[in-house]
Amino acid sequence: AALDEADKLADVDFAEAVADAAELKLIKAAKEDATLAEMNEALAAYNALTDRQKYELDASVLQFAKIIENKLAENAKLILADVTVKAKSAKVSKGIKVTVKADVSELEAAGYTVEYKFYRSTKKASGYVYKKTSKTGTYTNTAGKKGVKYYYKAKLVVKNAAGEVVAESPLKQCTYACRTWTK
Repeated sequence: AALDEADKLADVDFAEAVADAAELKLIKAAKEDATLAEMNEALAAYNALTDRQKYELDASVLQFAKIIENKLAENAKLILADVTVKAKSAKVSKGIKVTVKADVSELEAAGYTVEYKFYRSTKKASGYVYKKTSKTGTYTNTAGKKGVKYYYKAKLVVKNAAGEVVAESPLKQCTYACRTWTK
């Protein structure tokens, strides 16, 4: 019985220590001179807490988490605004392969993940319809109408460490690719 009590106390003390460490990281990362790494680490520590641990945190600490999320989102948007996004297409046996070229290394170095949303249209400047999301920057279009020219563009979707979307490039930021369906 005494051993069970000791185990319960150890679990409580450990959980409290984890919550305290997350709280300290949030407070430090909310300061003006905090680095991106400190902000990402603080949010990761906060996101790793249970709902109960989050509920027990002081309300001001929860505000710090929101401040950090907003700072990171603004940072992602600033970086994304300078990224050149270019789509290229190639005829392949299955259809038309579209590849997006974009230097996302600065976003990845800052702790973000990037996904690519592909769109297709029969008009160069409008009518783009969402087709697929990819983590690799490639999409193969396997359906089309013979003789129809298709235009392709992509958006970059930037996610934070918790997997939440923090920024998305506008479709107009991407130069289009085009290819006529031949099957």
